[in-house]
Amino acid sequence: MANSLRYRVAPAVASSENDGEVTILDPRSGLYFGLEDVGAELWRQLAQPRSIRELCESMTERYEVTRAECMDDVRGLVDELVERGLVEVVPAE
Repeated sequence: MANSLRYRVAPAVASSENDGEVTILDPRSGLYFGLEDVGAELWRQLAQPRSIRELCESMTERYEVTRAECMDDVRGLVDELVERGLVEVVPAE
């Protein structure tokens, strides 16, 4: 079941992009977060609901990374973003 979960940027979160870096504002806490390079690409993809598998398929096409390493890294970043309330799990349809 965990493999079928989909994630997206939480609706209340604001972000902007400058020179490839994404700056994210959590309006509830007022804290800013920054993502560069691969993290910024992942953030852009989360504008639409995506599964970890879908994110990794895209990332392994763009970057030199093994699927296993990608799965670990993407899962870790997505989990952190969910924990901070910046990304949410999309309800099943």
